[in-house]
Amino acid sequence: MSDRKINETDKHWSEVHEKGTSLGLNFLLYTYKYLGRPVFTLVVSFIIGYFYLFARTQRQAAKDFQQQAAHLRRKRGMAEWKPRPFRQFLNFGLSALDKVSAWTGDIREKDIDFANFEVMKRAVNSGKGGVILISHHGNMEICRAIGKEIPNLRINAVVHTRNAAKFNHLMQKVAPDSGLNLFEVTSFGPDTAIRMMDKIQQGEFIVIVADRTSVQHRERSVDIEFMERVAWLPEGPFVLASILRCPVHFMSCVRRGKRFAADFTPYREPLILDRKNRQQAIRTAAQDYASWLETQALHQPDQWFNFFDFWKKPEHDQENAGKK
Repeated sequence: MSDRKINETDKHWSEVHEKGTSLGLNFLLYTYKYLGRPVFTLVVSFIIGYFYLFARTQRQAAKDFQQQAAHLRRKRGMAEWKPRPFRQFLNFGLSALDKVSAWTGDIREKDIDFANFEVMKRAVNSGKGGVILISHHGNMEICRAIGKEIPNLRINAVVHTRNAAKFNHLMQKVAPDSGLNLFEVTSFGPDTAIRMMDKIQQGEFIVIVADRTSVQHRERSVDIEFMERVAWLPEGPFVLASILRCPVHFMSCVRRGKRFAADFTPYREPLILDRKNRQQAIRTAAQDYASWLETQALHQPDQWFNFFDFWKKPEHDQENAGKK
C-alpha cells in the first residue's frame, strides 16, 4: 500500500463513515415513541444541519450530483429544478423518521400511490419468488406498509453488516408481521447461494441494493452510463440473479409531499447471462438497471442518498490483494 496519506475523497464508499447511522436504531424508535413527530423532526433537522456544515466530502458529492441532475432536467425539457444540496441532507435525515413510522405501522398502504400494485401481487402469489433490485434513492422501508396487503410477501434483504441479527431482533419486537428478514452476506460462496435458492423455492424474495460497488471485491465492477457520465456498478447482483434463475424486478419508493410513490417493474424472468459474451451480458443488465435508476433519480433528485462521488471508478483494494 502506498505511503501517501489517503484523502477521504479517495476512499471507497464503505470506508466513508455514514454519519446518519450515529442516530442509532433505538434512538430513532424511542424518540419517535415518547417525544412525537414534531420533536423528532426538530432533533433530526439540527443533527443534519451540523453534519452538513462539517461533512465536506459528502456535501461536495451532493452538490456534484444535483448540478448534473439539474443540467439533464433542463436538457430534457423537464420542470425547472434548482440544486440545493442541503435539501438532500435534510431529506436523508427525515427519511429516518419515515422508516420509524413504517416500522411502527403509522404509514399504511393507503398512504402509498403504488403504480404497479396488482403486478406485484401477482408476482408474489405466483409462488416463484424472485430477486428485487433496489437502490439508495428514496426510502424502500415505506413499502413495509404493504406487507399486510400481500400476506404471502416474504422479504430477505441482503446486507453487508454484522448487526443483522440485532436488527432482526429489534424488528420482531417493533413489527413482528413485517415479513422482513435481514440476510447477512460478508462473503459470497456456494453455501450462500444454496441458502438463497432455498428462499426462492419457498416463494420468497431476495432484495439486493445494486447501486454500490462491492465492499470486498471492488475490481468486480462494470462500467455503465449514468446521467451521461461513466459510472460503475457491482457485477454481483446481476450475476447472483442469473445463478438463482428466478424472476428479476426493479423496485423503488419515494416521498412526494405528504404521500409516497412506489414502483415495481418486472425486468427479466429469469435473467440469463450469455456464456460466450458474459461480461457484455452483465454490462447490458447493469445498464438496464442504471437507466431505470436514472429515470427515478431525475424525477426526485432530492432523494438521492449516495453521499459519495458516484462517478468515481472504484480502486482495487491493494492491501487485500496482497494477502491473496
